[in-house]
Amino acid sequence: MVTYEFAAQGLPKNHFYTLALWPLGKEVRPIVTGLVVDEDGKFRCSDQTPDSNLQDSSSPRCKRKGELFKLLVFAARGEPTYVAVFSADRHFKAFSKVIAFPFGVQIERGHCSLSLERGDIPDQEIVAFLAGFVPHEELLIETRSGGESNRQTAKADRDGNGVLLLRPAVIGKTFGDGTIAVRASSCHAVGEFDWGTRAFEVQ
Repeated sequence: MVTYEFAAQGLPKNHFYTLALWPLGKEVRPIVTGLVVDEDGKFRCSDQTPDSNLQDSSSPRCKRKGELFKLLVFAARGEPTYVAVFSADRHFKAFSKVIAFPFGVQIERGHCSLSLERGDIPDQEIVAFLAGFVPHEELLIETRSGGESNRQTAKADRDGNGVLLLRPAVIGKTFGDGTIAVRASSCHAVGEFDWGTRAFEVQ
């Protein structure tokens, strides 16, 4: 479990907002309404009672009046949780994503970045996000899982970024651990992950 506070830039302060969560593989779920943005851009529970047409009446109202809103997130390792805030008229919106318990990543050389998260099929897919490589640079991708290994090449896009979808499941096994290594002339990054039934172990 991890506790988050939320802030946003550019949202007007004279509106009431609803916060919704979109856990991986589940429906969007509004969880609280009656939030306002303070002078620092942080969300607080309003100390006023808005008219019914100024808030989402289908969601529970934030009860800690005047206090910073704090959200408890329960998730498995590498599981992304999508967050949205919106005004009652849906005119103003903001979106974010949190990974409460990220997979381990090590940058062994260079200044690139590698992040790993579970895909739409949480127990079978891992999505790797690459950034900071030289534009159009050739990448050597090596993955290992359950005693099996695979090697392939890819290219960074014109911004030096890339996205890879991994399916690390091994026939005859219900869970396992895996690694991914991304090697290029400018950088070398390594990450580790797990898959299978362990994907649903909430931290």
